[in-house]
Amino acid sequence: MEEVPATLNKSHIEKLESIPDAWMLRECDTYKSEMKFCHSVRGRFHQFYIHGKALDCAQWEENFSDCKIWTRDADVDAAKRIIDREKVRIKERLQGHYSNDIWEKRSSAPEDWNKPLPDWLTAKKDSSHLQAYQDEKIEEETRTSSEQKLKDIQASLVNSYPSCSIL
Repeated sequence: MEEVPATLNKSHIEKLESIPDAWMLRECDTYKSEMKFCHSVRGRFHQFYIHGKALDCAQWEENFSDCKIWTRDADVDAAKRIIDREKVRIKERLQGHYSNDIWEKRSSAPEDWNKPLPDWLTAKKDSSHLQAYQDEKIEEETRTSSEQKLKDIQASLVNSYPSCSIL
């Protein structure tokens, strides 16, 4: 493995190199978080909203259990079970995308994908909040230390001055 993904379970990395699709094996905390969310009130509400019923959380429990076995004992079979369940989960998740026959999928980008923006959109961009934020950041980077100190003092005075707030 040249570049290790940030979410990869880094336990027994030398054995991971021999397992196909090992990049799918995540840290145990991730499976624990998914399991807790699945059982939570918020998670159940989400399941009812999306699927119309409460889902079975056994997959996350099994993944978490197998992950602990993998981390503790370097059990390759446990890692492969997690990877197999992850493949099924990802396949189900992307099923709608692959079975979508409404949109025609492109094989390449349009010819004029990088043409300049229209004048009205450029003018709108120049007065946007994002542009003002970017300009402010550039200004902060180019300030001298004395100017920065003055801005810091001004900000502390504004923040420390009593204000009236009606709650």
